[in-house]
Amino acid sequence: MARVHNARLRHAMEAHFSRCQEKPQWKVWLLHAMRHEPTTPTSTLLGIMFDQKGPQRQGCATFYERIATNPRTQLYTHVHELGHCFNPFHSCHSCRS
Repeated sequence: MARVHNARLRHAMEAHFSRCQEKPQWKVWLLHAMRHEPTTPTSTLLGIMFDQKGPQRQGCATFYERIATNPRTQLYTHVHELGHCFNPFHSCHSCRS
């Protein structure tokens, strides 16, 4: 897949994920894209939650260009982004006031 913007990610999910609904459920959309746009040569973005519309988070993407060479990084990134679909915060989030 080519470079993708968040709006294109959301549109793809709505068009192809027949289980996309604004209600609590255990169904999520994980898209593997080549890279995120805008991206820079020094970008460290491995994945993103792009589904900010509505109360139910159910869409995330990972970017192959950044994780292709390391299977451990691939697994970590997929689990990390899928975890965000179920709304846990990063561990450092609880440290902020």
